[in-house]
Amino acid sequence: RMHHIRWWTRDGGLSDIDNLVASCDWHHTRIHEGHLIVEMVDGRPRFTLPDGTTLHDPRAGPDDGG
Repeated sequence: RMHHIRWWTRDGGLSDIDNLVASCDWHHTRIHEGHLIVEMVDGRPRFTLPDGTTLHDPRAGPDDGG
């Protein structure tokens, strides 16, 4: 499922690659319920919890699996 970073129905966000992030249904629901926040940073998605905890900062680069 593709999620609009800037919501297209409410905020007029475009359906282009710079405003979309792929997510599974479970995470997409969490975003819309406010349990997960996603924003674009330098063209890459950053995921945070409502308390401000960053789950992945795109500036850190890819996860090395360790």
